[in-house]
Amino acid sequence: MAPRRSSLQWLLIPLFLSLLALPMFVATARAAQPGEELLRIDNGVLTSSTTFTTVIPSGGVANFRLSVSGGTASDQITLTVRDGSTPVGSWAVRSGETSWGFATIPANATLTLQTTSAAPLNYTLGVYARDVAPRFAEGVATWSGTAVGAGIQSAVQINVPAAGRYRFTLGATSGKFQLKVDDNYLLKTVVAGQTPAPEDSTYYLSAGSHTLTIVQSSSETTAWSVALAPVSGPEALPATENTAVLGAGTFTEEWIPIQVASEQPVNIRIAATGAAADKLQVELYHGANRAYASAAVFGGEVAWGTSTVASGSNRLRIIADGNSGPLAYAITVSPVGGVPVAWNGVSYGTAHAGGGQPTFQVNFPQAALYSFKLSATAGRFQLVVPGLVRKTASDAGAVEFTAYVPAGPQTLTLVQDPNLASTTWNVEIAATEGTSDALPFSRTGGLIGGTGNAFSEEVLPLQGAAAAPANIKITASGGNPGDALRFELSNGTTVVYTATSIYNGEVFWATAELARGTNLMRVVANPANTGRMNYQVDVSAIPAIPATLEGVALGPGLNSTVRVNAPVAGIYNISLSITEGT
Repeated sequence: MAPRRSSLQWLLIPLFLSLLALPMFVATARAAQPGEELLRIDNGVLTSSTTFTTVIPSGGVANFRLSVSGGTASDQITLTVRDGSTPVGSWAVRSGETSWGFATIPANATLTLQTTSAAPLNYTLGVYARDVAPRFAEGVATWSGTAVGAGIQSAVQINVPAAGRYRFTLGATSGKFQLKVDDNYLLKTVVAGQTPAPEDSTYYLSAGSHTLTIVQSSSETTAWSVALAPVSGPEALPATENTAVLGAGTFTEEWIPIQVASEQPVNIRIAATGAAADKLQVELYHGANRAYASAAVFGGEVAWGTSTVASGSNRLRIIADGNSGPLAYAITVSPVGGVPVAWNGVSYGTAHAGGGQPTFQVNFPQAALYSFKLSATAGRFQLVVPGLVRKTASDAGAVEFTAYVPAGPQTLTLVQDPNLASTTWNVEIAATEGTSDALPFSRTGGLIGGTGNAFSEEVLPLQGAAAAPANIKITASGGNPGDALRFELSNGTTVVYTATSIYNGEVFWATAELARGTNLMRVVANPANTGRMNYQVDVSAIPAIPATLEGVALGPGLNSTVRVNAPVAGIYNISLSITEGT
């Protein structure tokens, strides 16, 4: 016979059953302290026959950390946060993973853990109120976790108390990942064994709430970590950014923020390291507006561009898509400076699918003569100062000259010969004491025109202190028989003298008027030339008698003209000496 229950026992049974239906933990809702640990469970065990449910008493944004082990690699625990019956966040964490998520939860939200795994799964759970940088949560100075392949992307929210710079220490003991801040405000690649140095990973964060997300490799296990440390002082140019590996895998782009106090022009240096057939492109954004886009920069190139950074937030976007292997890059954004200056790089030709033209801005402090030195250890290029200079240099030797440049900013362009695979070039500019050119004035040049040569002309400035007539002697050499040069002299924008054909081997004379200010001499190779021609231009004042003049004229060439000054009216002897011809 079954034992009889007392009336008190019958009364307690409904009360006991009602207690079983209550959540495991109930507390009065209250405002949590930043980073406060709201719930912690260590060494928890869960199977498909068990479900864990509890209540999170505090409302607001909370960060969740769930670590799962045991079972098989495909086993997982699903964490769900509900406002009543409405889910406000859910994460599926697989065995071997330690993942983070965040959600805005109401007071006394319900948290549930479930699994379909038949085998027991071990777990550790932590729930934290949103913390204040540089801390991520109570007792969590370094945010870390483990992601297995294409699992969930861990994310956490933190508050930045005051706008300023933070040094990011990014680590990966296995795999690779990208740290994303907000909506691609920052997107930075981290690869195990090639993690960025903390001193190279300092970025500006505005005051307020920020979301940090881990975008892990989808094909491997990634053990990742992130730490923050405030850095004193405002962000200032130059700004540099380096990445060891980008492209040819999971990650093909990065976003790098640059915060400056005022708008200013900048020079952008882009060096790519990797296979010569692989490439990247760099863009500069002012907010959502793209202000600059580079040409393709290939592995081994050092390219340059000019742009402007806006006051406040700017971002660099680096894209390396469709490559066969990873690329490393180094980017420097520098304020525009003055002279002296050295500008150098490596440029590929169009035969190598390159051909971008580097640009560089220089502030010339005063209107004066400046010295230029152009040199190349490989290849051939032209330096262009718009409206003033177009000069060729090659690995045959350095080219040095002076040229007048007005005061203010000038954007220089480097044009490499696209027919050559590669050009390694260098440009040096320094101030001189002169403000105008003096006569006699002499310039040499060459390597223009001919088969397979992209450069067919050069432009040289002559700055006159006063208007004056002058004799101009032009020596043409270096080409093949029948090759010829065209010569033009301009006073500003007006052409005042033209010699249409000065043949290879000729020494030709002309007379023209020099203007006060800028005079431009343009030497152009005939399009039909088969050889590369050299030239020398000598400009001299009108000589007084006695004077000696000599030249070389070919049959189809032009007639030379010279001027001389007779000191007094009278009879002068003219002596003609002809070594060949009539």
